[in-house]
Amino acid sequence: MSTITIPVVDDYGTLDAETLGYLAANAKDIAKYLEGARAYATKQLEDGKEVPGCKLKPGPKRREWVDEKTAIDAIRNAGLNDPYEHVLLSVPKVEKKIGEGAMDALRGAYYEKPGRPVLISATVATPPPIAKHAADDFGF
Repeated sequence: MSTITIPVVDDYGTLDAETLGYLAANAKDIAKYLEGARAYATKQLEDGKEVPGCKLKPGPKRREWVDEKTAIDAIRNAGLNDPYEHVLLSVPKVEKKIGEGAMDALRGAYYEKPGRPVLISATVATPPPIAKHAADDFGF
């Protein structure tokens, strides 16, 4: 068995720039590799094979209604008259249902906020950021 040494880092400021850049640029691939290893180890354990340092435990329980109509009647008989959740559709879901053109009539009813910056590899061709500060977005 080969030994993999993974340093425990409590302060990422102690990583040199090259290591930090490598980890950040390859984080998705590293995470994908680790998730694959976890899935393979899980399958091995499910098949009755031993994986040193690992074991399976039961997952969380899920409770579901056996028959929704019967459940609704029982819930109402228990004193809860409206057993449903009523949630407003998200802006993207409304747009998908009514079409992009019809969204113009709703312009004042929603707002767009910029998403959080996403770290990507420096090798990916993307346009430069338009604004570096929120103040630039609002003309302050």
